[in-house]
Order: sequence, then C-alpha cells, then structure tokens
Amino acid sequence: MIVGGGPAGLATAIFAASEGLSATVLERRRFPIDKACGEGLLPGGVRLLEAMGARVERSYPFEGIRYVDGGSMAEARFREGHGLGIRRPELSRALVTRARELGVEVREETRVTSIVRWREGASVSLGGGVLDAHWVVVADGLGSLVPGASDRRLRRYGYRRHFRIAPWSPFVEVHWEKGCEAYVTPVSDEEVGVALLWHEPAPSWEAMLSRFESLSRRLRGVSASSSVRGAGPFRRRPGRVAVGRLALVGDASGYVDAITGEGVTIAFACARALAWALASGSLESYERAHRHAMLWYRGTTEVVLALAAFPRFRRGIISAIAGRESVFERLLDLTQVV
Repeated sequence: MIVGGGPAGLATAIFAASEGLSATVLERRRFPIDKACGEGLLPGGVRLLEAMGARVERSYPFEGIRYVDGGSMAEARFREGHGLGIRRPELSRALVTRARELGVEVREETRVTSIVRWREGASVSLGGGVLDAHWVVVADGLGSLVPGASDRRLRRYGYRRHFRIAPWSPFVEVHWEKGCEAYVTPVSDEEVGVALLWHEPAPSWEAMLSRFESLSRRLRGVSASSSVRGAGPFRRRPGRVAVGRLALVGDASGYVDAITGEGVTIAFACARALAWALASGSLESYERAHRHAMLWYRGTTEVVLALAAFPRFRRGIISAIAGRESVFERLLDLTQVV
C-alpha cells in the first residue's frame, strides 16, 4: 500500500510491480497532479524514467546548467546523457499510465487520515474504513502524516510559473540575486518554466521576479501560461525511513532544498532501491541506499546553499569557473547521485 501518488509513490509502485509485487496507490487528488516544481529531471532521473517504461509525450531536453550572477556567467554540459524539462502534470500522467499498465491499483480522491504499524504489516485509515497491507510505503511529501523535524534556522520557499516563449538556451539557467534565485527550465519548444526560491520574508511573484533584471526584461510582455504556485518551507528530516513493515520515500523521507534540482531524481533512485528491498522481504538494503543517496544530496545542497547565502564568495566562484567548462563539468558530476 502506497500513500501518495506523486513521482516517488508512483515510481515505487512501478518498480514494485516490475518485481512481481501487488501494489495499490492511495492519492487524495485526481490525476494528473500539478505542483510547484523546478521541473528539470537530471540525466540519472531520465535513465530511471526510461527504466520504468514511462512515456513522456511533451518535454524538452537540456544539455547542462548555466549560472548567471550579474555580469558573470558559467556553464557546464552533462558528461553523460541529457536532462529533461517536463511539466509536472505531464510527468504525473506518464507515471500513472505506466503504473496502471503494470496492474497497479490507483485510487484517486482517497484521503488517508492515519497510519498504524503492527508486527506483520500496517493499516491505513480512510474516511470509509481501514485497509491492511503487508507493507505500507509513505510517499505523501513534505506535509507527511509521519512526523519529521524541520530546521527553523533557514526557512525557504518557492514560486513557479510558466511563460509562452521558445527556450533561448540549451541549459537550465540559474540566476542569482541577494537572498533569492531564479531557475529557468525549458519544458517544450514554446514554453519555459520559471521557479523562484527565496529566504523569508518574500513579497509577491512580480516583486520577486523584478529583482532579476535581465530575466524580467526578457519576459516583459510575454504571456504567462500557468498561474503562480508556491511550495515550502522545504527542510524535513524524519527520525527513521524504515520501521518494521513501514517505509518512507520521496520528500516524506527527507528533504533539504530545491536549489540543486535533484529531488525527483533521488526519489526515483530511492523508489527503485525500496522496491528491491520489498521484494527481498527486508528493508535493510533500502536504509543503506537511502542513507547513501541523502548523504551526497545533503552535502552538495548545503554547499550550493552556502553560495546563495554569501554573494561575494559566490561571485568569486562563478568568475573562477567561467570559461573553464571542464572544471564546472567535474563539479557538476559530483552532484549526480545516480
């Protein structure tokens, strides 16, 4: 039984079904699901999406990452494979379609109110009763039913909106300003997504975007193709990711920040590791795999957050690697968990 039908929950269901397990997904919303997200899938995530057999109909490949900070710019291409810009509803549609093809039962508009763990399995409580399962996977995001600690020292939030304009770059662009960042992800031949991340407090979308002079100038007069969606605060760290026959995956299992764009890729990798562990009958291998993935993720994310917090240091780093693409490529490789 999987509580939550986001990318982590559906990927777990797909990999579990591929291992011969019977899976049911409980999701409180209707598919396809939209959510505030940077919508850039890194090369490792693209490979895992292909391994699942999910077919994305509308996307845009990108070659690497470009940092823009005032007059400084540095860019690097992925050494292996490419990334994909995918609108979140399109990713949701592809994953739920594949899950159903593999025989996964998907229950929409089903709200889980509590989870009870017992020795031989677990139960989930719904508005209409109780369901028992041999294993229960919790994949219900940052606001999970399973308590987790949040770090109040640095509370971070995000906005996301789309614009009808052809991508002007083969990269995901990261624009830096004091206390905030803007991420531009190409999602089709005629559309880009713009995500803004910031430290609290923050004003409106328009006021935030105006801080990025070159980006706001490029988007001036361009029609928005979606409404503004928000997310946060981001940090979450539960005590355990596996207890008895209960496991956490995706954002519910731990999250630092969206700044490196690794969230969905790590969710896919952990979903595969969890499915293998479920098929073996023990969650020990999942705990090890999750610990390894989160160690790299937390490390690289904290480094990039330090760049966000110290503008002078950041500009020095970007200036140092500008024109040295091979150096930036090696640094980019270090952030690739999968």
